[in-house]
Amino acid sequence: MKLASKTPYHCQQACEKEKRCQSFNYVVYREECELNSRTKESRPKDFVSSQERLYMKRYKNRGK
Repeated sequence: MKLASKTPYHCQQACEKEKRCQSFNYVVYREECELNSRTKESRPKDFVSSQERLYMKRYKNRGK
């Protein structure tokens, strides 16, 4: 799910409100948030490192 977001903090808040969100990417140049239903640890082959994105894992109330 993609959302407009001015800061990574707002991405984090959106992720915490979304039950299925396990991690998120903040796309700096687009001021956009990408909510993910998995973490990079659970799907390492899907993770792509990028200088344009900030990856963060949800720490509170994360599903298993």
